[in-house]
Amino acid sequence: DHRLLGIIYPVGPIDKLVPTHRELAQRIAAVWSQPPNRRVRPVVQLCGEEIAVKRDVTSAACGIVGLELNVLPVYSIPTNPNEVENLARLLEREALLGNSALLLDCDELDSADKVRENGAARLIEDIQGVLIVTSRKRRRLTHRRPVLTLEVHKPAAAEQREFWRDYLGPVGKYVNGYVETLVSQFNLNAPTIQAASAEVLGRLSWGDTKPSPDDIGAM
Repeated sequence: DHRLLGIIYPVGPIDKLVPTHRELAQRIAAVWSQPPNRRVRPVVQLCGEEIAVKRDVTSAACGIVGLELNVLPVYSIPTNPNEVENLARLLEREALLGNSALLLDCDELDSADKVRENGAARLIEDIQGVLIVTSRKRRRLTHRRPVLTLEVHKPAAAEQREFWRDYLGPVGKYVNGYVETLVSQFNLNAPTIQAASAEVLGRLSWGDTKPSPDDIGAM
């Protein structure tokens, strides 16, 4: 629907998740796959500081059940209650025609912004269909629908280690000790590890030169 241009945007499928995040995606998908015993399905709330990971988990869950995913930033919600209701109807129509779920991104919502808080609350109450809400902290979302709240954390140490090895590729065999040091000293998420690995690889010469501790430690 052209009326939703600039309001929502699609998110593509995710290639890889660590086992702990894959388990979250599977849990969400299992909830969506259950025959609804109420008029609407539960709202899924994903909490925590891992903004990119929450989106990846949602995308993976959608992939499992065959749904597309659209994201609605909370600051795209109008402040007029009538406009919120109209937006809810447009989003429901888009979800039905596009076989999609909606992720309401509240990660940057200031709790002191009561106008936006109220707009988000109204939309959550009004909209039907598959809805995911992401926020840094647990929120009280709705009285009308059941809510499944899950905490999303950084990958475990062993999972971070695997990411380093995957992203560093052949170079990883030269820096295994450094990777162990980094995993023990830093608690990084997958996007950060990927970006840091790309930076290190981009700075290295590929002759007989091996990565130095500074190359790895500068990530």
